[in-house]
Amino acid sequence: MVTRGFVGRRQPPETGARLPPGQYLTDDFPILQIGPNPTVDLATWTFTLRAGSRPIKAWSWAEFEPLRVEQASTDRGELSDAERCGGF
Repeated sequence: MVTRGFVGRRQPPETGARLPPGQYLTDDFPILQIGPNPTVDLATWTFTLRAGSRPIKAWSWAEFEPLRVEQASTDRGELSDAERCGGF
């Protein structure tokens, strides 16, 4: 449903010509979300690694949270739309 007078986001002329219709350049991290975030009960939350339907390893939130975090630096060989348009 579109309301009368709805025109979307206005784009600066220098970026408007480079972006597809309906797209806009953002300076912050693009979050794709609709609606409120679900409430998650961390006491019952699990993360399960599977091979097909067979579970290989499962972690509870208490086990998962302290796991080591690593920064991966790879050449993806592709650019996102935001990168192509100079957003990053």
